[in-house]
Amino acid sequence: MSGGATGCRVRIRPARETDFPVLYRLVREEVLPYAQQSSPGLRVTPDELRLRLRRSAVLVAVRGASGRRRGGAVIGFVAVIAAPGDRVRADGGDVELKGGDAWIDLIAVARSMQAKGVGSRLIKTAESLAERRGAGRAWVIVDAVNRRAMAFYGRHGYADYGAWPTPSHRLMGKSLGGG
Repeated sequence: MSGGATGCRVRIRPARETDFPVLYRLVREEVLPYAQQSSPGLRVTPDELRLRLRRSAVLVAVRGASGRRRGGAVIGFVAVIAAPGDRVRADGGDVELKGGDAWIDLIAVARSMQAKGVGSRLIKTAESLAERRGAGRAWVIVDAVNRRAMAFYGRHGYADYGAWPTPSHRLMGKSLGGG
């Protein structure tokens, strides 16, 4: 997959072990500042992030790559996982999480590439992957202070189901094409 609104060639591919240093930097720079507002003192070590990503399908956005060329700079990533069945109570009411629903666990795009379509490409590709694997819905937990992220998910069809798992987080979800 290449092209898009970025004005440069961007390809989405599965993450490789060699991508990890960039993924860790993106989490530190683009995710942790918001997460620490919701959970002061929160830290993520490289080992903790590696463990978290191992349970996910991780896709990266690569700039400057075309065709089968392996090069290019990683400018963003998304991690998506399947959820076990459960029922949660958000302040918007009970929400049933069915086994096989997808969770957008992490998404981050380099600041210089934000608002250029990279995040949209990543989320659409992750949703497509989840749907192909049988997920009928996708869910995400957003730090309530991250208004840009909440607006991003809203533009992509995610509804706000209310505060969960804490008052400083929002549960957002959507039905996928077949669900």
